[in-house]
Amino acid sequence: MDVDSDTVTYDFRKRKLSPKEIEDLIIFFERTGLKRFFQNFSCQSIQDYIAGVEVGLDTHARKNRSGKAMELVVDPIIQTIVKQRKLPFQIENQRYFRYLPDHYHIPVSSSLFNRKTDFMLIGNKGKIVNIEVNFFSGTGSKPQEIVDSYINRQNELYDNGFDFIWITDGLGWKGQKNQIRKGLEMIDYPLNLHFVRKGLLERILCQIASTSR
Repeated sequence: MDVDSDTVTYDFRKRKLSPKEIEDLIIFFERTGLKRFFQNFSCQSIQDYIAGVEVGLDTHARKNRSGKAMELVVDPIIQTIVKQRKLPFQIENQRYFRYLPDHYHIPVSSSLFNRKTDFMLIGNKGKIVNIEVNFFSGTGSKPQEIVDSYINRQNELYDNGFDFIWITDGLGWKGQKNQIRKGLEMIDYPLNLHFVRKGLLERILCQIASTSR
């Protein structure tokens, strides 16, 4: 383990394990979300989930799977936060913004109407939080394009009185310092999985739930 980061190297070769190695693998099983996955999700989606843990996902199809895997990782975290903190949010997955006027009678601008969300948290008095997630793992990824698109998304959301949270991760961000800096400066709530698991997503959602625009 790198003492200056959360990076840990695991050896998954078949062999007799020491008690310490067993303990380390149990920690890995819990912290990667695998435990939550087997407890809460269908095993038919295991390929999508594992795609988000592996590296080298550089084809278009694999990038799609890695994005889905990020949703599977983040979803139970959001569910747990909302439930344990008793936040007044209804969680919707993969919904278009037109879902809001159709089902909640919440108006949205034409610029958002046909846009799709990863997560939409619908609260009291029209309070909406859009959470977008993605994972970039290396060659062929273009995270710089995502930063500009999400800056625009945040501006459109703010025009409607909605909030925006962006969760991203992966080795594809290596060497993208300028884009990371731009995202940090221009997007109010940019997070990676480390920050999410350290409780920052929980703090942000609690703050949003307790304030009004």
